[in-house]
Amino acid sequence: WPRSLGSSAPAERIWLDNGVADKAGRARNEQTGRSAFRAMRGNPPHGLGLPLRSNTDPIRTDVLNGIQRLKRAFARGQYLITKEVWDNGERALGNSIRKAIMSYGWDNKEQPKKDGREDPLDALRYDCITWNWSDSLVDQRNYQPRATATKDRRVRVGGAKTRGF
Repeated sequence: WPRSLGSSAPAERIWLDNGVADKAGRARNEQTGRSAFRAMRGNPPHGLGLPLRSNTDPIRTDVLNGIQRLKRAFARGQYLITKEVWDNGERALGNSIRKAIMSYGWDNKEQPKKDGREDPLDALRYDCITWNWSDSLVDQRNYQPRATATKDRRVRVGGAKTRGF
């Protein structure tokens, strides 16, 4: 529910401040003349109540680049999946993040297979390329400057602790 409309929420909700979506959603529907972005901008219950952003940068929207950045974001802890969400995803009637991860596969052209089960991961990828794109290959949580002074003015030398993907 949009945080800006919190006072009108019918019950406890997850508060949304921003939204992102596939750039294809900006295209006008031939029947309605409206884009999915415009339709979703309307207030709940028919829309999200906030504008959506997309990214058109060809480097960021490249699927393989986005997947690598999403993997890096997971490794850094920028995205977390609770045990409850993971466990419930196995029993979900429709799609779930668990089903998307467990069924992710590649075709013979080195592109992800598209069968609809990847949709939750695509949504995270759009979020990642918009909000969590980082050119740093260093895991910032474990970064230590090369040299730091201790209380007794000795210099301690250290570096980044890197993690593989």
